[in-house]
Amino acid sequence: AMAVRAVSEFAGVPISHFVSVHFEELEEIVDMLGGVWVDVPESFSAGNGGMSFEAGSQLLNGQQALAYARERYHVSGGDFGRAQAQRQIVEAVIRQVLA
Repeated sequence: AMAVRAVSEFAGVPISHFVSVHFEELEEIVDMLGGVWVDVPESFSAGNGGMSFEAGSQLLNGQQALAYARERYHVSGGDFGRAQAQRQIVEAVIRQVLA
């Protein structure tokens, strides 16, 4: 609750809801949806899970989505690249649910 209040005050916007998803839950959600489409901006080999990704639009399963969302060492931008990947996965899950 304190973290939500601090972010809300810092950003100047009310936060009424948030979602917390653990690694295994992310994999399960993505797999239940039949995978999610993500446009990978650059090719790289992920240290987490030992997977490789080619640049371009592709359908990721749960294990791939988690590895993609966790990588920060082998992508441009480091933590910022990881944050972008995490946003892409969340947006892809939302698009798939709404479809």
